[in-house]
Amino acid sequence: MDEPIAGLQQIALAIHDRVTDALERASGVPLRRRIESAAELVRHGEPGIGLENLCSNLHEFGVPIRAGEYEGIQASGEVLNLPADTWTALMEQVTLDPN
Repeated sequence: MDEPIAGLQQIALAIHDRVTDALERASGVPLRRRIESAAELVRHGEPGIGLENLCSNLHEFGVPIRAGEYEGIQASGEVLNLPADTWTALMEQVTLDPN
C-alpha cells in the first residue's frame, strides 16, 4: 500500500477523535460512526471509496481539519487518481488551531 494511503486511516481516526459531542449533535447524524466507516473501508482495501466518503462527510458537516491532514488527504487522492474536487472543497475547513 502506498504511504499516503496507509496514512489515510490514521488521518480519519485523528479527525474522529476531535469530533465533539456538540458537533455531532449539531450534525444530526452519527458523524463519528461515518468517519469510522471511512477508515474501515481504507483498512479493508477500498481506499478510494473510504476517501470519498470521508471528504463528503467532513465537507457536508463542516468538520475542521488540520493543514497536515488536508495534505495527507490530497496526497492520497492523487495516488488514487481521484478527481481533485473530491478534496478541494475541504480547503475552506483547514484550521491552524492544533486542537
